[in-house]
This record gives sequence, structure tokens and C-alpha cells, in this order.
Amino acid sequence: GGLVLGAFTSYTAGAFFAETGFSTQVTGGDDNGYVADVRFGYTADIAPRISLTAGTGLEYASDAYMDRYFSVTTAQSNNSGEGYDEFDAAGGIKNVSADLTLEFQATDRVTLRANGGYSRLVGDAANSPISESNNQLSGGLGLLIRF
Repeated sequence: GGLVLGAFTSYTAGAFFAETGFSTQVTGGDDNGYVADVRFGYTADIAPRISLTAGTGLEYASDAYMDRYFSVTTAQSNNSGEGYDEFDAAGGIKNVSADLTLEFQATDRVTLRANGGYSRLVGDAANSPISESNNQLSGGLGLLIRF
């Protein structure tokens, strides 16, 4: 474990947006590398008080990050009850994703949100013997209150 620091930027031009992010662990003794991501999207008002946002993005992971989370060393391979083969994961694009968010502005202060997304591991993250599935679905419901 350790402290993770990150930075995030966002740019909006009308209904289009672009976002970037970066995070790295700064304490804890181990070099866990870093991840950086970029996301693009579009928000459309589909009815009064209802908007739909569609986004797509990708995440890049450093050599150290990929080694820490996706590589299998000789010792790990030998001790593995699953019989995992040795694997040396290299840095690169870790996953690609797409998502949808539907928002209903109930009042000036209350918004209801539903979102869903799909992410797919690619490259060495997908090829790692410890990756059971390359596909990840996510979803959520939210209530936003402005004070």
C-alpha cells in the first residue's frame, strides 16, 4: 500500500469534451509505476431536463505497473496452483472503454443519474495468464444534490 497522487484535466467545447488523467503511487517502497488515461465524449439534451452522454477512452500503463499487476515470475509460476506460465508484461495500452450516462434534472438542485460502461483489456494485460476475463461491465445509479 501507499499514497497515490494524481492529476486530472478536462476541456469542453460545446457538447464535446476531452479528459485526461494520471496517477502514481508515491509512498510504500515498491515501484508500482503509473497509469494515464484519455477520454472523449459528447453530451446531448434528448428532452427537457434529460441529457445523454456517450464517451470512449483508453488507459496507458507503464512497464512497472504492468509488471506489478500482470506479470508472472518464475517463483509465482512454480508456486501457482493454477499452473500459470511465466509472463513478462510490458507497458502500453492496458484497456479501451465506452460508456453511457443518462441524467434527469428533477429540480434545480436534484439530479438523478444512471450510467453503464464496458471496458476491454488489450495488449499484454489481455494476454496475461492471470487475466480471467478481458471484458468488464460496470453500472451505477446516483442521486446528485447541489447545495
